[in-house]
Amino acid sequence: MDTDPPALLGAAGARVVVVATSRHVGGSLLPDVPSAATTARDLARVYVDRCGLAEGDLTVVLDPAGPRELAERLLAVAEEATDVLVVHFVGHGLVGPDDSLHLATFATDDPAKGLAHHRALRYAELKDVVAHSPARSVLLVLDCCFAGRAAGLDPVRRSLADSARDGVYQLASAGADEAAWAPEGSPHTAFSGELVRLLDEGVPGGPRVLTLDDVFEELSARLGDRGYPRPLRFATGHAARWRLAPNPAWRPGGGTGAPPHPGRAPYRGLAYFRREDADFFFGRDELSRGLVGRLGEAEPLLVLGPSGAGKSSVLRAGLAAAVDRVDGWTCHVVTPGADPFAPLAAWLADRGRGSVAELRAALRSDPDALAVRLRATPAGDGTRASREHVVLVVDQVEELFTAVADEDVRSAYVRALVGVARGRAASVVLGVRAGYFGHCARYPELLPALGRPAVVAPLGQEQLREVIVEPARKAGLELEPGLVERLLTDLGDGPGSLPLLSHALLKTWEERDGGRLTLAGYQRTGGIQGAVARTADAVYDSLEPDSRDVARRLLLRLVSIGDTGDLRRVVPQSELALDERGQRVLDAFVRARLVNVDQDAVAIAHEALLRAWPRLRDWIAADRAGLLVRQQLAESARNWQRHDRDPELLYRGNRLAEVSAWQGERQQRDPVGEVEADFLAASRRRRRVESRRRRAAVAVLAVMLVLAASAAVYATVQQRESARLRAAAEASGDTALSLLIARTAGDVRDLNPVLAMQLGVAAYRTAPTTDARSALLSAVTIPAPAVVSGHENAVDGLAFDRENGVLVTASEDTKAKLWDVETDPRHPRWLGDMDRHTGYVFDVAVSPRGGRAVTGSNDRTAKLWDISNPRAPKEIGTMRDHTDAVRGVAFSPDGAYVATASVDGTAKLWDVRDTSHPVGEMKGHEGAVRGVSFHPDGRTVSTTGVDKSVKLWDITDPAHPALRSTVTEHADTVRMAPFSPDGKLMVSASNDRTAKLWDVTDAAAPRVRATLSGHADTVRNVAFTPDGTVVATVSVDKTTRLWDIHDPDRPQPLLTLGGHGSIVNAVAFARDGRTLATGSADSTVKLWDVGDPSHPASLLPALSGHRGPVRGVTFSPDRRTLVTTADDGTARVWDLSPPGRPRAVAELTGHTRSVTAAVFNPTGRLLVTCSDDGTFRLWDVTDRAKPELLAVQRASDNTLKGAVFSGDGTVLVTASGDRTARLWDVRYPRQVTALSSLLGHDSYLYAVAASPDGRTVATGSEDRTVKLWDVTDPRRPVLRSTVTGHTATVWSVAFSPDGTTLATASADRTVRLADVRDPAKPVPRHTLEGHFAPVYAVAFGPDGRVLATGADDGTAKVWDVSGEPRVTATLVGHGGPVSAVALGDGVLATGSWDRTAQLWLTNVDEVAALVCDRVGAKLADQEWSQVLPDIPRRPACAE
Repeated sequence: MDTDPPALLGAAGARVVVVATSRHVGGSLLPDVPSAATTARDLARVYVDRCGLAEGDLTVVLDPAGPRELAERLLAVAEEATDVLVVHFVGHGLVGPDDSLHLATFATDDPAKGLAHHRALRYAELKDVVAHSPARSVLLVLDCCFAGRAAGLDPVRRSLADSARDGVYQLASAGADEAAWAPEGSPHTAFSGELVRLLDEGVPGGPRVLTLDDVFEELSARLGDRGYPRPLRFATGHAARWRLAPNPAWRPGGGTGAPPHPGRAPYRGLAYFRREDADFFFGRDELSRGLVGRLGEAEPLLVLGPSGAGKSSVLRAGLAAAVDRVDGWTCHVVTPGADPFAPLAAWLADRGRGSVAELRAALRSDPDALAVRLRATPAGDGTRASREHVVLVVDQVEELFTAVADEDVRSAYVRALVGVARGRAASVVLGVRAGYFGHCARYPELLPALGRPAVVAPLGQEQLREVIVEPARKAGLELEPGLVERLLTDLGDGPGSLPLLSHALLKTWEERDGGRLTLAGYQRTGGIQGAVARTADAVYDSLEPDSRDVARRLLLRLVSIGDTGDLRRVVPQSELALDERGQRVLDAFVRARLVNVDQDAVAIAHEALLRAWPRLRDWIAADRAGLLVRQQLAESARNWQRHDRDPELLYRGNRLAEVSAWQGERQQRDPVGEVEADFLAASRRRRRVESRRRRAAVAVLAVMLVLAASAAVYATVQQRESARLRAAAEASGDTALSLLIARTAGDVRDLNPVLAMQLGVAAYRTAPTTDARSALLSAVTIPAPAVVSGHENAVDGLAFDRENGVLVTASEDTKAKLWDVETDPRHPRWLGDMDRHTGYVFDVAVSPRGGRAVTGSNDRTAKLWDISNPRAPKEIGTMRDHTDAVRGVAFSPDGAYVATASVDGTAKLWDVRDTSHPVGEMKGHEGAVRGVSFHPDGRTVSTTGVDKSVKLWDITDPAHPALRSTVTEHADTVRMAPFSPDGKLMVSASNDRTAKLWDVTDAAAPRVRATLSGHADTVRNVAFTPDGTVVATVSVDKTTRLWDIHDPDRPQPLLTLGGHGSIVNAVAFARDGRTLATGSADSTVKLWDVGDPSHPASLLPALSGHRGPVRGVTFSPDRRTLVTTADDGTARVWDLSPPGRPRAVAELTGHTRSVTAAVFNPTGRLLVTCSDDGTFRLWDVTDRAKPELLAVQRASDNTLKGAVFSGDGTVLVTASGDRTARLWDVRYPRQVTALSSLLGHDSYLYAVAASPDGRTVATGSEDRTVKLWDVTDPRRPVLRSTVTGHTATVWSVAFSPDGTTLATASADRTVRLADVRDPAKPVPRHTLEGHFAPVYAVAFGPDGRVLATGADDGTAKVWDVSGEPRVTATLVGHGGPVSAVALGDGVLATGSWDRTAQLWLTNVDEVAALVCDRVGAKLADQEWSQVLPDIPRRPACAE
């Protein structure tokens, strides 16, 4: 029988002493370490239980009183040890005046006083302890800061080695200048806690008995993976091979029982390769050499690749490892995280450039400080610093856009890195996920780097073979013939599959047979597609049942819902606030290498886990809306905290109500973090304050009314005075009421847009306040449905006739109605009634061939109708066989059959030629059948029921329907399950608040593709668009949601439509695919234009079509044409002549980067577009629909940010990122000639404008100044003056039409007005404050009395500047920052990062008339009283 060899501590003469200092004397500057005490207890247990130590041979010293007492206890134990002596210390390590290591005791208080040796034990004194010990072997374990200094003390090492005849083994938890870790909330310190876990749980795939070196290597791998310092070791004699403990994870036979090959695993699984793994990193040699060869460039080197391509491994094990091998070069790798300057500050502090806090503050305030500090030479380090070449690698730059909400921080970080590269302070390398290339393009500083990226392309077959074979060869392993081919076959050529291969290889290594990787071992892992899921499921299944929900919540906290797909999220461990159970769950996933802990940051090991683990995918899909709410809440809270808790950034209105409801549902099981909780509490306090103010407004209103009444009485005495008082009282009351109504309109804007529009009109007509104007003018961007009214009860069913476009509606008023909704879509017209039912009409369907309809009712019948003449529909058949209400009806694709679903538990098939009896019956549901639908092939029918199931039936023989399958994944009643037009998908709507997408290509085995989550209540109905790419769901929560299902496995929410006053019961798409009808219990049907599903048509439709943020908007001189420019490299020409119906007539292409601006010459026949590609293009736009390209002119090797015509249009001025503006002669557009340059700015130019007389040009720059130039002689421009005052980048400049005023917009959140009648002596006049984010755009109106601004806060503001400037309206509606504005005659154009431009009417009366015409005049008393109780209703439109 096999027996374990004797362990180190099993000898009779072994002694172990565990010392733990968890507390310090009162007033000590050292923080207590509570986990040291629990760590000591568990260390004592494992030394006895796992390592075989006799309990009587163990000594635990907890909180030694002082260094003398500790030395005495150690000496006493050492003298007893005749075979083995183990000393294990846990606590603070200190550095004394002579740079020597000291071990803290209870007495240690202030090490800075220079008396550390009186209050802490000098490590050197251990030599005296060991010298007095007869032990043959010594093991010293130091779990403290600066523990590496012990290994560096040669005299001590020699002394120990001399006194211990069989050898010495030292383990240090951290380097000579590194801190050891005691994670907050954890019961253990990081190093000793991991040792306890290792001895308790063992090393899968490790040897039967663990040697000290086995333990060291496993600890090094585990702690390194979690971001903690890697331990150090020193060994003499045979100490490295001492057997410490049996391996609990070892089992005889099989893969993990195989004798391990010496060394660690040659594969990294989901984790990236680190620089210490370079020996096992293959397949990227050529790319790595290429990156090293480009390190001398004066621009950052951009390394670009898709998720899963291996960017992080290339940067670390390829580039960084190669740099480490170059003498005199050093490389540092950081990731931005939520506070991107913090890792840089820590790095500089390690290099002796200052303290972390001081450096972080300096870097945030001055981006140039990074280069300055890097070039600085620390005291006493001049020689090394002068010859050292530094390489700074910033990996996962996409975190700037997913984890950093503050645009100022993002910009400063980018400028700092670019400044380092251009100033040659270091070589800078940026690793970016490909999906965020466009995000980087927003920063002009990065454009040169974006033009020459190094691409991490997918590996070819030979490279993949290297990835598989070479690490095994390096480790001395053999691969079974056929394994490589099987791996390559299973891998396929799908994108992002490299992490899956790496994980499968790691698991195959763990299942190896001796020194051989086998096909059988690979198959046991689950293969490439299953290995990750099997590993994750194994970890999940190993958890206690009450810990599994903890795991779900923990992993979902590590997911970020991104605009380019779901991403992993890096979360500070302190933010997770894990209790002991949560820590155990985290540790389980960390040990499986599915989650990484990097210092205090926790993250999923790779985004491949999000795709490869179905359980996690389902969790994300089921709670996508909740995750997004939490993510947005966290970003908002961080932004609020960064801006000194600015109350303007708090949630209010519906947003606060929605998030509060979400929090209420989850608070007990998944509480939000401390900052988020403070943010919500502050938001609620503000709401209470505003509520009190509203009540006060009501009280004021009441007082004003009383005053008015009093004034009327007083009129009998003093009629004229009383009239004046009455008018004043009424005006004050009206103002207060108008303010209240306007703010209420803003609160209900998202939930009930029609009511918001009507309230805006009511507020304005009560009193024309700024808030009322803002609410009303903003109404033009609210999705504005046409309203179908005429039913007297709930609308339960909808269907369109595909032949003539007629809409058929079914209602609980016992009628079905027909409507013309195509002749005038804004004003639907009633055509006829189908009124032969005696009960509610629950559903209606129209034959795909047109001309026939079927209705189902709770009178237990279904009726067939001839609707070929919609003005005179005729009943042509009644289906009477059901014994209870008919809830669902459907036509077969050929119109030959009707299916009905009933509460009687059956569904029936009817031949439309004879409806006297059914031709077939489908029975099998337990309880009522709620819905029925035909498959496009006509041979399959779906039925749904209260039994929570969907059943699919084969009706090839209609007389004998056969059940094909039953699915029961829903948790409540399933209401409907229609099929997609191509028949490949089915979508089911349920009372469980979800809809599910199913793959029904095999009707016998449907499978869930995705779950559509987000509704707050029952999903009542669902519909596909005619092309099958969008699904609409409607709910008891009064909303309609649209979902993009181009990728059925990852449906994306497009938008949520409010507007109904009650439950939404029914939904249908018209034959054009752009008209969506929704029917509600509020007895109305609403018709929505969703031709662009992400931007439903509003009163003035958004100008959509650009595929990137809109950067510029400009009117033609006659105001009949608008040109928009965007990041997608195009400009679009819009015809504005049809009032309210702008249409795109041309697209200008050819630029290779963002088109930043466009400008017309004074005649309107010549258009110039300028671009970040450094060129401008001249177009003949005489025929707006057929622009002709005249010339392409390179203006700069950098970006172009703006252009303007000067004077009579013969001179063009361009502004460039190279700090220069240039003047061009464009009299002959096909032969452009350079005239001169405007030099003088210290940084990028972002803005340019010309005075109306053409004699003065203004340029705005990142250097925070505006310069005024005299260009009377365009060949010899003269700088007249520099306008200062702004404290951040100047983004936009504009002259008033009379040329006397200059407006400048800045990132400092202000607009400044200056009198420039004398350009040599500009006089500051006003500073316009109101935006709470950078102001990107400014423009004057044609009369010069109106000014418009656009800002990063997502709003545009209209200002009256005819006198003392004041805001007249704040316009809300864009889904992103407003980057461009232009004013025409009564119209404002804006461009936004949401990829749209928007036209706004500035005439308030015109907007009020438009609202009343489009959404109806009636404002119901009930709707008013729900939002403004106790306030008498004010009429909106004429009633």
